[in-house]
Amino acid sequence: LGRARGADRARLLGGDGERLWGLRGQTVQRLPTFSSVQGLANIAHAVGKLRPSGSGWVIIWNALEKAALERAMELKPQELTNTLWAFASAGIAAPQLFDALAALAAEGASTFNAQ
Repeated sequence: LGRARGADRARLLGGDGERLWGLRGQTVQRLPTFSSVQGLANIAHAVGKLRPSGSGWVIIWNALEKAALERAMELKPQELTNTLWAFASAGIAAPQLFDALAALAAEGASTFNAQ
Protein backbone atom coordinates (compact mmCIF):
# COMPACT_ATOMS: atom_id res chain seq x y z
CA LEU A 1 0.00 0.00 0.00
CA GLY A 2 2.71 2.42 0.92
CA ARG A 3 4.24 2.12 -2.55
CA ALA A 4 1.07 3.08 -4.42
CA ARG A 5 1.65 6.17 -6.54
CA GLY A 6 -0.24 8.24 -9.07
CA ALA A 7 -2.96 6.32 -10.89
CA ASP A 8 -2.58 3.27 -8.62
CA ARG A 9 -3.11 5.40 -5.52
CA ALA A 10 -6.08 7.15 -7.11
CA ARG A 11 -7.63 3.79 -8.05
CA LEU A 12 -7.19 2.43 -4.52
CA LEU A 13 -8.59 5.53 -2.84
CA GLY A 14 -11.35 6.30 -5.34
CA GLY A 15 -14.89 6.31 -3.97
CA ASP A 16 -13.67 6.98 -0.43
CA GLY A 17 -11.37 3.98 -0.67
CA GLU A 18 -14.10 1.38 -1.22
CA ARG A 19 -11.56 -1.07 -2.64
CA LEU A 20 -9.72 -1.01 0.69
CA TRP A 21 -12.70 -1.22 3.06
CA GLY A 22 -12.29 -4.96 3.65
CA LEU A 23 -8.59 -4.61 4.32
CA ARG A 24 -9.21 -1.60 6.53
CA GLY A 25 -11.79 -3.52 8.57
CA GLN A 26 -9.56 -6.56 8.98
CA THR A 27 -6.66 -4.36 10.03
CA VAL A 28 -8.74 -2.60 12.68
CA GLN A 29 -9.88 -5.98 14.03
CA ARG A 30 -6.39 -7.46 14.14
CA LEU A 31 -4.39 -4.50 15.48
CA PRO A 32 -5.06 -5.36 19.13
CA THR A 33 -3.73 -8.89 18.56
CA PHE A 34 -0.51 -8.01 16.72
CA SER A 35 2.31 -9.83 18.42
CA SER A 36 4.94 -7.41 17.18
CA VAL A 37 5.11 -3.66 17.63
CA GLN A 38 7.14 -3.57 14.43
CA GLY A 39 4.03 -4.83 12.60
CA LEU A 40 2.01 -2.04 14.20
CA ALA A 41 4.58 0.57 13.16
CA ASN A 42 4.74 -0.86 9.64
CA ILE A 43 0.96 -0.64 9.25
CA ALA A 44 0.99 2.94 10.52
CA HIS A 45 3.79 3.81 8.10
CA ALA A 46 2.00 2.22 5.11
CA VAL A 47 -1.27 4.00 5.91
CA GLY A 48 0.64 7.25 6.42
CA LYS A 49 2.28 6.91 3.00
CA LEU A 50 -1.07 6.18 1.37
CA ARG A 51 -2.59 9.25 3.07
CA PRO A 52 -6.23 8.19 2.84
CA SER A 53 -8.76 10.90 3.54
CA GLY A 54 -12.42 10.97 4.41
CA SER A 55 -14.44 10.07 7.45
CA GLY A 56 -14.29 6.36 6.66
CA TRP A 57 -10.60 6.31 7.54
CA VAL A 58 -10.95 7.76 11.04
CA ILE A 59 -11.54 4.23 12.35
CA ILE A 60 -8.10 3.01 11.30
CA TRP A 61 -6.31 6.07 12.66
CA ASN A 62 -8.17 5.70 15.98
CA ALA A 63 -7.27 2.00 16.15
CA LEU A 64 -3.63 2.74 15.32
CA GLU A 65 -3.49 5.43 17.98
CA LYS A 66 -5.03 3.17 20.62
CA ALA A 67 -2.70 0.27 19.80
CA ALA A 68 0.37 2.53 19.76
CA LEU A 69 -0.54 4.07 23.12
CA GLU A 70 -1.11 0.65 24.68
CA ARG A 71 2.26 -0.63 23.48
CA ALA A 72 4.28 2.58 23.49
CA MET A 73 6.84 1.28 25.98
CA GLU A 74 7.72 -1.57 23.58
CA LEU A 75 8.51 0.68 20.61
CA LYS A 76 12.11 0.80 19.48
CA PRO A 77 13.42 4.13 18.11
CA GLN A 78 12.71 3.27 14.44
CA GLU A 79 9.20 2.06 15.25
CA LEU A 80 8.54 5.15 17.34
CA THR A 81 9.66 7.52 14.59
CA ASN A 82 7.77 5.62 11.86
CA THR A 83 4.59 5.82 13.90
CA LEU A 84 4.99 9.53 14.62
CA TRP A 85 5.85 10.19 10.97
CA ALA A 86 2.72 8.36 9.78
CA PHE A 87 0.36 10.46 11.85
CA ALA A 88 2.16 13.74 11.18
CA SER A 89 2.54 13.24 7.42
CA ALA A 90 -1.14 12.32 7.07
CA GLY A 91 -2.12 15.39 9.10
CA ILE A 92 -3.81 13.33 11.82
CA ALA A 93 -4.18 15.10 15.14
CA ALA A 94 -3.29 12.68 17.93
CA PRO A 95 -2.05 14.88 20.79
CA GLN A 96 -2.15 12.14 23.43
CA LEU A 97 -0.07 9.84 21.22
CA PHE A 98 2.36 12.62 20.26
CA ASP A 99 2.86 13.57 23.91
CA ALA A 100 3.43 9.97 25.01
CA LEU A 101 5.85 9.17 22.19
CA ALA A 102 7.68 12.49 22.55
CA ALA A 103 8.24 11.72 26.23
CA LEU A 104 9.60 8.27 25.36
CA ALA A 105 11.84 9.75 22.68
CA ALA A 106 13.19 12.33 25.13
CA GLU A 107 13.92 9.62 27.69
CA GLY A 108 15.77 7.44 25.20
CA ALA A 109 17.35 10.12 23.00
CA SER A 110 20.83 9.36 24.24
CA THR A 111 20.53 5.78 22.99
CA PHE A 112 19.29 6.67 19.48
CA ASN A 113 21.69 6.42 16.57
CA ALA A 114 21.56 8.80 13.61
CA GLN A 115 20.22 7.09 10.50
